[in-house]
Amino acid sequence: MKTSLVTTLSFLILALATKPQLGASESEPILDVYGNQVDSSHRYYLVSALWGVKTGGGISADKGKNGQCPTDVIQLSPKDKRGKNLGLLPYDNSTIVRESTNIKLKFSRVSSLQQCNKDSLWKVDNDNASLGKQFITIGEGKTCQNFFKLEKVSASIFDMKIALDIPCLYKIVHCSTLVNGSCDTLCKDVGVSNVDGVQRLVVVDDNDQPNLPLPVVLFPADSGRSMLFPSL
Repeated sequence: MKTSLVTTLSFLILALATKPQLGASESEPILDVYGNQVDSSHRYYLVSALWGVKTGGGISADKGKNGQCPTDVIQLSPKDKRGKNLGLLPYDNSTIVRESTNIKLKFSRVSSLQQCNKDSLWKVDNDNASLGKQFITIGEGKTCQNFFKLEKVSASIFDMKIALDIPCLYKIVHCSTLVNGSCDTLCKDVGVSNVDGVQRLVVVDDNDQPNLPLPVVLFPADSGRSMLFPSL
């Protein structure tokens, strides 16, 4: 009996010692402006945290040069425009959306996209031959084209005023290379490039000046609260 008990205890100890510790290697949950965990089943407005008439505005879809179907992901200029709400969809279908993990960003309730038979997923487009940039557009892509990450960033790296000096300040990141089933290498920030008066989201190249990401915060679309920045 003693031998059997010792053997059982030994197996239990070994199992506990070798069992992965849940959450030990997991990233922190992404938080909205109210400090609540971002949920993949809810919708959010992604809004620039830079304060100003020209720099503060939500993320939206633009019809681009064709003037009919939304093709481009843009930042609205007026600071009181919230943009279009979207969902954040983790690669592992988790309800909790975490920092620095692969997610898909998908606009919701865009009727014009349905009319154009176009998916509302964000994707990184191929190099623009004339401008030499990789813009964020809308549609189904291949492998890593549709995957992005949100990473926490400090307000101190920006020269301009940050509307919300709070812990839940993020930048958008795109990693272009698939390794071991995950898009985790050759990562670059997503910023804004003014093209013909439109603030288009673009992958920031190391040679771009200024080489800064777009700082964003998340407002829950279904909170019922007014989307207001505090006075500075």
